[in-house]
Amino acid sequence: MSNSQANRFVGPVIKNSEVGDAVLEAIYEDNKGRKIEVEEHASYVRIKVEKECVIRFDTVSDMLGR
Repeated sequence: MSNSQANRFVGPVIKNSEVGDAVLEAIYEDNKGRKIEVEEHASYVRIKVEKECVIRFDTVSDMLGR
């Protein structure tokens, strides 16, 4: 595996909102053991997860309390 593949990050860019906060919390829950980087900007958040980003609907729903 090349060095660029070993350091590959993937993930969504989400709007700052209640749902966005729930998605971020779900990403931390669903990707335990992976390195996660978060870049906060004025109106959005860029989330980067090492190699693969798992976001489960059920986890997001739980974080929203729905």
